Amino acid sequence: TQVDPDPSSPLTLNANGTISIAANTPAGTYELEYSICENLNPSNCSTAIATVTVEAAPIVANPDDFDSINGRTGGTTASVLINDTLNGTPVNPADVTLSLVDGDSELTLNANGTITIAPNTPSGTYELEYRICENLNSGNCSTAIATVTVEAAPILANPDDFDSINGRIGGTTASVLINDTLNGIQVNPTDVTLSLVDGDSELTLNSDGTIGIAPNTPAGTYELEYRICENLNPSNCSTAIATVTVEAAPIVANPDNFDSINGRIGGTTASVLIN
Repeated sequence: TQVDPDPSSPLTLNANGTISIAANTPAGTYELEYSICENLNPSNCSTAIATVTVEAAPIVANPDDFDSINGRTGGTTASVLINDTLNGTPVNPADVTLSLVDGDSELTLNANGTITIAPNTPSGTYELEYRICENLNSGNCSTAIATVTVEAAPILANPDDFDSINGRIGGTTASVLINDTLNGIQVNPTDVTLSLVDGDSELTLNSDGTIGIAPNTPAGTYELEYRICENLNPSNCSTAIATVTVEAAPIVANPDNFDSINGRIGGTTASVLIN
């Protein structure tokens, strides 16, 4: 028989002398006092203490590696808990407490275990260290590192074809940036740095992306190669060729009709060029 059984105790003495330990018993040392009495002489008894040491279930936080996060828009990863285990089975978030140990400022650990990457985060590899502790045994903890790879947004400089520029007076084209894209949408000039790679001397690349054609440029086809680089990631660049077709100015020789010339003495007309 059990001596002075405690209803709140997680230990139960069974008829066959085994002791049952209730599920979800916190780690620790527990005692149960029992008595044995001889059936032949019921007053012939002895008591003893049975000590049971209960251990916490093994908890393992495993490293995570999240990649392909677009740094321009930012994003959110899957939960760091998806590959962590408690007692050898996947963690139930309700059974653990998640906390941040340390990490890069661009990353935020959310209560559900996901990691948020801030918009306009430069490309690179970022780390966040987190801890999970068993709620049943708050000192039963494990830590791991989550690694997040942030990629630069796709940038694309597309070729341009400008025509009908009058070479005699020169002119200015539209911006080469109007058909270029960053992260799949039209480039905002404030998000990129524009630079000249190479080009014909008759063409000048302006800071706003327009191309100036010098006056008195002979008719022909001219090319200018330019580069755009993302300001957030200066090595994230793309180049393209802008083609400018320069036309000759319209020229018209108009008929002339000169009269009243004295044929005997001859003479000189006005210039045929005047009209």
